[in-house]
Order: sequence, then structure tokens, then C-alpha cells
Amino acid sequence: MVMLLSNRVPGEALFLFAPDGGVPDSASHPFRVARFTNASNGALERGPIAVFEQGAFLGQGVVDPLPAGATATVPFALERSVAIDVDRKFDEQGVRVAKIENGELAIERDRVTRTTYRVRNGADVPAKLLVKHPRVVGARLFEPPKGTEDNVGTGAALVPAAIAAHATGELVVDERVTERQAAAWFSVLADNAVKAYLADPKSNGDVARKLSAAWTIRNDVVKKRDARAKLQQESDNLSKATEETRRNLRAIEKNKTADALRQKLTARLAEAAARLDDLNRKIVDLDSKVAELSVQFNEAVRELQVTT
Repeated sequence: MVMLLSNRVPGEALFLFAPDGGVPDSASHPFRVARFTNASNGALERGPIAVFEQGAFLGQGVVDPLPAGATATVPFALERSVAIDVDRKFDEQGVRVAKIENGELAIERDRVTRTTYRVRNGADVPAKLLVKHPRVVGARLFEPPKGTEDNVGTGAALVPAAIAAHATGELVVDERVTERQAAAWFSVLADNAVKAYLADPKSNGDVARKLSAAWTIRNDVVKKRDARAKLQQESDNLSKATEETRRNLRAIEKNKTADALRQKLTARLAEAAARLDDLNRKIVDLDSKVAELSVQFNEAVRELQVTT
């Protein structure tokens, strides 16, 4: 005995991009599908369904067991008038203070997988499309398109898109995984993370004040290190020039007709020596100040405690 049921249920015909290894062309073309909700107040068993539109037979598909109130998406044909290209890019974005303890800093960053579906609709009518997007394990959807269904159990999300007739559109799916890592206090990542923490009104006020004071010291250290690096570069260049001048003097030391040139090179050598002495004094002074400020900074951050 077979139970027969004749009942209207809510549903629609649309396209589904879900590449299937058994259908090679499905890697670039979507399936035509019937998507409906079982509003019959009873479970539907697995079996074939026939799809008609305006009295014309469109195709046949198979529906899996469908409980009352559940929704099924049943492919029944391949639509070649719609073509889809897929592109994936990977990036790291955002930086946040995750933890400060015992003078050490940990930050959080988002590992981003951005998948772009480029859809070309060559048909004479608009295309309503669902993309079955395979989810990155452990990732969260970031600002998904409106109407996205994130099916954690199946490891996929159904992402909707609408493309006008004879038009091309893009659908972007952004997935992010938060990763925690240690960061050196004087790194660019640490600077960006701390600035974000200080600008966040939700941050602990007392910690923010202490961290801001510590960061003033840190910035002073960075400026003095940069200044020292410039002085050191000038010193290195001047040392090379001085050595070249000495070689030139040795080359003409027995030439009695080069007295004027010898005097010029000797004067240049004396000026360089004086400048080198001045540079070395400034470098030593900066080293002393940087060392003192570094100790102050280390003591300032040692007192901080941040946990998220």
C-alpha cells in the first residue's frame, strides 16, 4: 500500500551552485533545484519527485527523508546559461590585545579566508541563486550576505545571490578564525593592538591609563632608537669616507707636486675625525637614555594585568 498526498507547500524554483564530482560541469554551472518546505504535518519518506512548471515537465530528483517543517533542496537539472568562477584569497586582519601578564603581551588576529563567486547570467531572466559554500573548520562567518543559512552540522552554508539577466555579479563569503600569539612590545603589531585598546571605550579605565603612560615611554624609546640608527648610519658612512681619504693620502705622500691636494685631504680628514667624535658622543648618550627608558618601560608593563 502506498500513501498518496495532494497538498500545496511553500517553495520555489531557483539555482544551486554545489559542485559534485559525479557531474564534472557542476564545477562551473549551477543545478536547477526545487526548494520547498514540508508543510504537510507529516514526514515524507525518501523517494523521487517530478518537477513541473506551467504544465511542462522540467526534470526529476530524489528527496531524502524530510520531517514536518523541514526544508529540502532537490536538484533536477544542470543550468548552463549561468557560469560561476571561484577565487579564494587568504589574509590576516585586525589586531587586539588578548592578554597582558608578567610583563608579556599576547595579541589576537583574524586569519581570513575570503571566497569570491563571480556569477555570469546569460539567460533572459534574472537568476536567483544559492551557493553551497564549504565552511572552513572552526571559522565564523563575518558579515554574511542577508539570508545566509549556516548549517554547522553539514559543514556548509547556503548563501543567496540575485543576478540580473545578461549581467555579472559577485558574491563574497568572508570567514575568520581568531588566533592568539605572543608579540614583542616594540613590534608594529603590538603598537597597533595597544592603540586599538586605548581607543576602545570598553577597555578597563585604570589599565588604559597605566598602559597609556607606559606607551609614552615606549614611544620615546622608539624615537631615540631611530635617532641613534640615523647617527650610526652617518658614522658608518663617514668612517668609509675617512678610510678612502687615508688611502688617497698614502697614494700621493711621495708626490712633491701634490702639496695642495695633500693639504686639502688632510683638512678633510681632520673635519671627519671631529665629526666622528661628535657622533660617537651622541650615540653613547642615546644608548644611556634608551637603557634607562627601557627599564622604566619594563617596570611599567610589569604591573599591568589584562585578560579577555
